[in-house]
Amino acid sequence: MKRKSKWQPLITALSLLMVWFGSCSLINLKQDIFFTAAPVEDYEIMDKDVSISIQFSEAADRKSVESIVSVRRNNSSIDLHYDWESDTRLILSPLEDLYRGVEYRLHFKGMYRNSAGTEREATLSRPFYVESSDFSPLRVTESFPHLGGRLNVKDTLVIHFNQPFDPASLDDALKLSPSEEFDLNCSGDNRILEIIPEEGWANLQNYRLRIDGTLNSMNGDPLLPEWELPFFVENSVSIPEVRACGSCSRNRMEDFPWVSDNLDTLLESQGIRIRFSEAMDRDSCEGAFSIEPPLAGDFFWTEGDLVFLPDSGFQSGQSFRLQISTRAESTGGIAMETPYVRDFSPFIEAVELITLECSSAEGFELSTFSTTEAVDLPVEAPYPSELLFHFTFSVPFSADSEKQAVQDALSFYEVFGSGSSPAAGMYSWSSDFRMTVLFSGFAPEPEREQYFLMTLAGGPGGISNSKGSVMKQTVSQLFRMVEQ
Repeated sequence: MKRKSKWQPLITALSLLMVWFGSCSLINLKQDIFFTAAPVEDYEIMDKDVSISIQFSEAADRKSVESIVSVRRNNSSIDLHYDWESDTRLILSPLEDLYRGVEYRLHFKGMYRNSAGTEREATLSRPFYVESSDFSPLRVTESFPHLGGRLNVKDTLVIHFNQPFDPASLDDALKLSPSEEFDLNCSGDNRILEIIPEEGWANLQNYRLRIDGTLNSMNGDPLLPEWELPFFVENSVSIPEVRACGSCSRNRMEDFPWVSDNLDTLLESQGIRIRFSEAMDRDSCEGAFSIEPPLAGDFFWTEGDLVFLPDSGFQSGQSFRLQISTRAESTGGIAMETPYVRDFSPFIEAVELITLECSSAEGFELSTFSTTEAVDLPVEAPYPSELLFHFTFSVPFSADSEKQAVQDALSFYEVFGSGSSPAAGMYSWSSDFRMTVLFSGFAPEPEREQYFLMTLAGGPGGISNSKGSVMKQTVSQLFRMVEQ
């Protein structure tokens, strides 16, 4: 028979009960809280005298904590100094100035250990701002065209800033190569800059626009970082059409990356991204866009693509019709010849058991499951003993009623014999994806192999969640127990 093992030394049943569950109730659906953090909530503006910190409810292993904690800006970690107070409070001191108006993120994700060696899971990623400096740099937030994009001969180049800029500083800061005569127009309370060519851009010409740090905000803070935009001019006479229509992430910080170039696997939580064959006029495209039944939402543009994010997500099981009418025009004023129509229904992801772990001493982790290949249970004296199992699923179970239904779908019983089956004594959820169960009553019989079958019920009446995800088939795993 096959034995699989990769876990740490023995943790007693008593310590497991005290650390993981902290009570004797049969069902504990409330997640244990092992730490709190400052900032306390998402997008908090932290006072300059308040430290970025993590407060633990128990003594923590410093090395394992420091290996997964960071403070990030633009997805890059900044250098930190770690200060500990009695192994229960970690103060994170940045080794560089944090600027007002810049979004930072306290990132504490992964597995760490307490001082007793028990593993804990951290899932914190919290955006915040600081008041630690009066310096708030001017930044470019978006542009038309995008980096390396294309303009028509008569198109206006548009640049958006995070705060009002000083128009008087434009002359020295803005450089165009090769040079052209152009007019500048400031709008949006000096947050939007339009560059309008006097005689039109040169057709089939590559340009490079550069704005350096001599451009200041109205508060006198410079542009940081300096900004460059290469673009190409082509006076297209082609009729525009939709090239791709697919699903995308809602992550604006990463410019709504594509998930799929079609809508066959669109999830209710994702957005729609549309790519055209030509550079498009934004107002006409947004006016030509419609979805039935109607959905409230917002439009965004990235890399010349139109992105639509519904306010409340797409409803699973609902059929939709997306249409872009012939009102949509290219920046050259050429309208679409035929409307684009697409019928779709949000994809409902199936429930899958990703991993089954036993975190007791000499435990195992399974990602495939079998009713014919038995895995040895790591039971040891004194008997009867307990084992701790973790179930990680592919989809979330958000409501308590959903979690309860998963618990009810789990069974663990002896086969090929008349001995007693183990009992589930404690349930807990460390996240909506991960369930932990403590089974007790394992008592091997001398000179006899005992076999047990663990099952999670699937199919009709089996595990499901409120989004409509269903576990299509029952998952079963055979175990063997022998006296050690």
